[in-house]
Amino acid sequence: MSIKPHRYDIFISYRTDENRQKAEHLYTLLDRRFPGQVSYDKESFAGGRCIPYSSLPDGEKEYNRQMAMDTIKLVKKLGFDIVKRT
Repeated sequence: MSIKPHRYDIFISYRTDENRQKAEHLYTLLDRRFPGQVSYDKESFAGGRCIPYSSLPDGEKEYNRQMAMDTIKLVKKLGFDIVKRT
């Protein structure tokens, strides 16, 4: 599996049905602020497509880590706080 270049700045995906509404809500909020820059992956939700992180090649692990960090930075830049639930 190789990573293809993207044509968007923000990518949203989910892999469990319980997270669908959260992903849709996040997409709605971000698309209002960044029109045309957000990609919402709802078409590939088909179960069984998620590869365990430990099975990914090193290059894809690094890509995933960078995407996660970029997402956290964006969420904080938008004024949201990330807090641990108690």
